[in-house]
Amino acid sequence: MKTKNTIRSNALGTASAGLALIAVPSFVLFAVFSLIVGGDALNGFSTEGRYFVSSHGNDTEVSWLTYTISWYLGSLTLVTFLPMVLLGAASQFLGAKDSD
Repeated sequence: MKTKNTIRSNALGTASAGLALIAVPSFVLFAVFSLIVGGDALNGFSTEGRYFVSSHGNDTEVSWLTYTISWYLGSLTLVTFLPMVLLGAASQFLGAKDSD
């Protein structure tokens, strides 16, 4: 008979794997996009209708569309990656706790 921890561990593991289907590709896409355009909007800024992405203190002016894409990719990566890691860790913790 499965214990509650095993069931919870399996559910958290499944949720983590589901998030990984979004988090990992979005991270890779965000990293490649940032390399191509010279930075990311999360570290960048906009002023007087001009948009800048930033990387290691170097600011690069980009179009509004490029800035917006970079911002959404970065935000998606942040919003999905941390919960994926936390759910995976919780799943492992509950699974290890159950095997004791």
